[in-house]
Amino acid sequence: MVSQPKILIVDDQKMNILLLENLLRKVKANILKAYSGKEALELVGEHEFALMVFDVQMPGMDGFELATKVREFDHCKSVPIVFVSAIFTDNESISKGYHTGAVDYLTKPVNPHILISKVEVFLELYRQRQIALAQKAEMEEEIRQLKEEIEKLRK
Repeated sequence: MVSQPKILIVDDQKMNILLLENLLRKVKANILKAYSGKEALELVGEHEFALMVFDVQMPGMDGFELATKVREFDHCKSVPIVFVSAIFTDNESISKGYHTGAVDYLTKPVNPHILISKVEVFLELYRQRQIALAQKAEMEEEIRQLKEEIEKLRK
C-alpha cells in the first residue's frame, strides 16, 4: 500500500499559504508548509515529498535559490517543483525557473482548476513511481532468492 503523498508549500506570506492549502484540500495528500527557504530545507531533510510548490519572491533565500538547494538532496532530484509568482511573470524569470529545476511555473492569481489538475497529475505520477519501486524491490528479492537456490543446487 502506498502511503499518503506529501506536498510542500513554501511562501513567506501566510495568506498565500492558506489560499493554496484551501485549494489543495480536495487532493489526497498531506500538506506541509514553510514560511522561508531555511524552514523548507529543514522539512526537505526530514520528509519525502511528491510535489513542492514554491513562491519565487521571498526574503533571504528566493524560490530559485531554494530549488537549487533542494536538488542537492539525493531524494529530491526528481521531485516536481512548481513555482508560483505574481511579480516574476516575465519570460526571463519563467525560463530561470525551469533552469533551476521547475517542472511548471504558474502566475498569480492562480486558476484553481488548473492548479488542482496539475497537482493531481503530479500526485498520480508519484503514486505510479512508488508502485514501480515497490515492484522492483520485490523482483530484486525474488532474483536474490533464485540465485541462492541455484547456488545450493550447484553444490
